[in-house]
Amino acid sequence: MSAALLLSPREPVYEGKTLPEWLFVIEVTSFSLTNSFCVTDYGYPPLSAFRERARSRQTQAIQTIREIGTNAVPALERMVRTRDSFLKATVISLLDTQSIIDVDITRAASFHERAISGFRILGADARAAVPWLLQATRSDDPAVSKCAKRALQAVEGAITVAGVEKL
Repeated sequence: MSAALLLSPREPVYEGKTLPEWLFVIEVTSFSLTNSFCVTDYGYPPLSAFRERARSRQTQAIQTIREIGTNAVPALERMVRTRDSFLKATVISLLDTQSIIDVDITRAASFHERAISGFRILGADARAAVPWLLQATRSDDPAVSKCAKRALQAVEGAITVAGVEKL
């Protein structure tokens, strides 16, 4: 077990959180900012204060990912490659059919969305990932291929915008 920990690639860490944790903050705060639900009843703070806190956390997460910079690219590539094994998919399916055990298992689709967010945030700074993303678009897993295409669009779009701004 210790050999596996030593050989496994380390995630970039900033202020005690790994890159996937910062990407999760963005996912949660984006959900909070786009979904209007009432939290003003029962003594909760006003919705505006809740949204301001979410916006602040999201801004901090985005700045942190930009600070991590190109060191994030290998971790984002691993997130793009993530697949749900047959066993994991079966366990998730079984857990979804019952309500006694509440287990939170992160699906590959969540890692894919977070990777796309990471590439979008890095933009043109992630240009070194373009050859790898091009190759990943030809993956035999349609979900990996789709994720790679969306991440590639985010990076290439930023490169194009950066090139136009230099004109």
